[in-house]
Amino acid sequence: MARDIDIAKCLRKIIPDHKFSVVDNDYTLIKKHELETRAIPTMEQITSVWLEVLKEIKEAEMRDKAALSLRQIVAPYSQEERETWHRQVAEAEAYLADPNATTLMLDALVAQRGNTKLDQATRIRGNRIVFEMAVGTILGIQQSKLDIIAAATTVEEVEAVTW
Repeated sequence: MARDIDIAKCLRKIIPDHKFSVVDNDYTLIKKHELETRAIPTMEQITSVWLEVLKEIKEAEMRDKAALSLRQIVAPYSQEERETWHRQVAEAEAYLADPNATTLMLDALVAQRGNTKLDQATRIRGNRIVFEMAVGTILGIQQSKLDIIAAATTVEEVEAVTW
């Protein structure tokens, strides 16, 4: 059924004034148009629009795969904990730049954890760097895949793109 909807979408782009309903096969859609207007889109037109639609589908798939990868990185942490990350990083960077900086959250973490303020600030900075590198890698892969899709000139080239 999804293939029929995509084909109907292609034909709507080629023949925008025509009202298509979702049917069981390509031939019925084209035959219906032929009977009403006596003009059949060329195979080149159909292939061109199908390539465009396939690119949209593949781009969405790559974005979904990237989003899933990003969610897997943060999955071990609760939303509440993640909401403190920006503050932890800000305080860690402030402390590392000036050991006399006010760092209420960092102080509380150290008091409960039993490590030194320097150790905690260094650990937070390290986690931020690892997180940013992981996110950057995932987004870089996504952008690379989107570039390949955009440059594709055939259906086969689009279909060959995988995560």
